[in-house]
Amino acid sequence: LQGNSAQIFFDKDEVQPSMAAFNAMGYATMTLGNHEFNYGIETLEKNMSGLTNTTVLCGNVYKPNGERLGKPYEIVECDGVKVAIIGMVTPHIMKWDAGNLKGYKVTSPYEETKAAIKEIQSKKLADVMIASVHMGLDGEYGDDSAAELAKKCPELSAIVAGHAHSKIEQEIVNNIPI
Repeated sequence: LQGNSAQIFFDKDEVQPSMAAFNAMGYATMTLGNHEFNYGIETLEKNMSGLTNTTVLCGNVYKPNGERLGKPYEIVECDGVKVAIIGMVTPHIMKWDAGNLKGYKVTSPYEETKAAIKEIQSKKLADVMIASVHMGLDGEYGDDSAAELAKKCPELSAIVAGHAHSKIEQEIVNNIPI
């Protein structure tokens, strides 16, 4: 939501352009990133309410009432294959947007991904599991690395990562493409 002209639509009643694009393109899920928190939770939730068929993933941010801000995962069927998409954000949103997250709790993306994997496997919900994470390949502060997630969660088939504003050609960590 930050870093482009989309903020000119925040005080309007219409659907924010990025959300309209997700709707038009038929995205099944989106994972929140750190810039979604820059304008506060009220703005974030208002913009997310414009999504019609896209599930917001953010399994490691909890509201003051204990509910998650987004779902930890969504199951999507693709040509008969059930795919679990697990979504987490870097825990360092508390460093950058603590003022916007008063009362919120941000937990370890590693531990939350492990918990999601355990639930998906125990209920036999999916054939394949991928993570969609707003974290860089190597991380910034030691506990937000897509590479480390691959090491800690070998059950994943792939990781889609982004945050560091750098191109990742294709890294393979623990036999998991990132």
